[in-house]
Amino acid sequence: MASQTIQKVALAGASGLLGTPMLHALLNAGFDVTVLTRHSSTATFPSTVSNVVRVDYENLNELRQALKGQDALISTLTTFSISTQEKLIDAAIAAGVKRFLPSEFGSDCSIKEVREMPMYKDKSEIDTYLRSRCEEQGVEMTWTAVYCSCFLDWGIDNNFYLNLKDKTCTLYDGGDFPTATSPTDWVGEAVVGVLKHADETRNREVKVSGIDISQRELLSIAQEVTGKEGWSATESTSQAAYEGAMEVFEKNRSNVWGWVMGMLVKGVFGEGCTRDFVGGKNDNGVLGLRQITREEVRGYFERAVRVGKSSKTF
Repeated sequence: MASQTIQKVALAGASGLLGTPMLHALLNAGFDVTVLTRHSSTATFPSTVSNVVRVDYENLNELRQALKGQDALISTLTTFSISTQEKLIDAAIAAGVKRFLPSEFGSDCSIKEVREMPMYKDKSEIDTYLRSRCEEQGVEMTWTAVYCSCFLDWGIDNNFYLNLKDKTCTLYDGGDFPTATSPTDWVGEAVVGVLKHADETRNREVKVSGIDISQRELLSIAQEVTGKEGWSATESTSQAAYEGAMEVFEKNRSNVWGWVMGMLVKGVFGEGCTRDFVGGKNDNGVLGLRQITREEVRGYFERAVRVGKSSKTF
């Protein structure tokens, strides 16, 4: 297969939690970026964006027209819009797009135990659909699935790692082992690395980690920022969190926040899950990525203290 060069990039979901820093990373790296946004959206974008195209994500022809001439399509659509990517995949193939990056950017869904959790169901189905379509005769589009574990800044803001306001922390499975975590702006840098290494990242999962750090170390940094006084820590297991989440899921699926977090705990901290691509078992070196420092981690905690509220965005 011929070498792929990517310059023109379409981005879906550019005003969201990950889409916003992703857009800035792409622009800073010199890519020619077209933003896809819903007709109803009131979001505004930097003047350096080449084109803003309003689309109906259910309209295949509209999407195909919007994607003509694009080398790559990156989806950062939110968890609750994951299933709409089928139309994006079909439109990208019809438009001749070379590379599709689906809205993965989280736990390692290449692992069977993660893949089978209810919260990852839609992502797993899209992953299967994308791979099968790219394997069809005559289809030249390729794919890359980027797994970066939990977003560090989101995890701090939404009390995933610990609760800054209440000064409480639940340490899972002891809390002493390092696990991957990646700030959203750093994930943008990782995607730039994928596009600049298109041949090396063709048709495969790419696992990246902003920093490998234990939950107990994150607690220590939080205490440096807020002071140790008043903090309390308890211990539990990722399996117990998952079982509690499944109980909520089976009784009341509409209580999404009630079951998503427990499944995320298992997906991130559970043995045999996403935590296994720490310690150099990732593609940071392939992409030429820097690791964030402990001081940068501290900076995210300091920012969260200044902001002083949880966004609960998923």
